[in-house]
Amino acid sequence: MAAETKPILFLNHDEFETADEYKVRVSEQVKLMKEIVMMTSQKMDIKKAQRIQVAKEKEFRSKTIIETIMAESASPVEFTPDDIGRYNPEQETFSVILHQTQYQISVPREEARTFKANFNSVKIKGIKQLKPKYDVKITVSKAHIRSRPNGSIIGIANGKDLFEHVNNEDEWYKINYKGQFAFTHQNNAELKLVDFADDFDYRDLVAIHPTTGSMFAMISVDKLVKAPLNLASRKLVESGQADGPK
Repeated sequence: MAAETKPILFLNHDEFETADEYKVRVSEQVKLMKEIVMMTSQKMDIKKAQRIQVAKEKEFRSKTIIETIMAESASPVEFTPDDIGRYNPEQETFSVILHQTQYQISVPREEARTFKANFNSVKIKGIKQLKPKYDVKITVSKAHIRSRPNGSIIGIANGKDLFEHVNNEDEWYKINYKGQFAFTHQNNAELKLVDFADDFDYRDLVAIHPTTGSMFAMISVDKLVKAPLNLASRKLVESGQADGPK
């Protein structure tokens, strides 16, 4: 490329050219080649930045479309529950199963007896919305993949590796790793919205007393307060450090 730009600089030393003149010409050759290398490098950097920007814009548009579809999928829903568990007078709650998920309904003792007696007429209302699907993106250079939270190390993931997200267990992401369930710590990664599932989440659920009209909040057992983290997990969370090779 340099020879094509200024071919005269790259001619052989001929008999009519002094040594000093040839030395100057060689020096100009080197200078020109450095300039071309720098320009080429700058062009490559610009193209790389453009590709990254295009990829980010594409990812943003895709994420926006998914979020819009999910938001538009939200709609009111009403259920008649099939069965109810035994009342817990200490916690003032009933247990019910709804869409394969266990919920607790907070019902004051003064209304609990009539609530259960008229349970066949109880209405449950709330919002249903398409479930999001996430990938877990590794954000550190190296991350441990473990058999269970704080379990044995079964692999090492590299930065920007992506894994299918299964669910969260305390401060750990449960992932699909080489065809098996595995875990990586939240300090290692972030969730990346990639799609929506052919299933629904249910939120803002309330049970309505059929005779008094009282509305009682429902909460899934999965969202109840979990057991305290063990010492190793607590130290990792508090430090903010990645769980990876040292």
